[in-house]
Amino acid sequence: MAIPKNLAIARLAAVKRWPYYASALFALVPRENPEVKTMAVDMFWRLYYAPKFVEETPVDQLAGVLFHEIEHLLRRHHGRRLNRDPQLWNVAADLE
Repeated sequence: MAIPKNLAIARLAAVKRWPYYASALFALVPRENPEVKTMAVDMFWRLYYAPKFVEETPVDQLAGVLFHEIEHLLRRHHGRRLNRDPQLWNVAADLE
């Protein structure tokens, strides 16, 4: 399945803005998931995205969300959660 045009452009915009994150940005494997409100990642570098969110969000903002999501991976938030409440941990990880 091809990724949405806005998402592909946003990834390139993110690479242009943060070139040192290029490897991480291109390591993400996009997966459409209407159950996700915006975007999310898992420990296997899969990027889950809501099609409507990607379609309606400006490219520069999508680039920022991509940056945000790779930070979760690079900071290994998934491996440090342990048995903590997943929703509370996500908020704490976002604040970090």
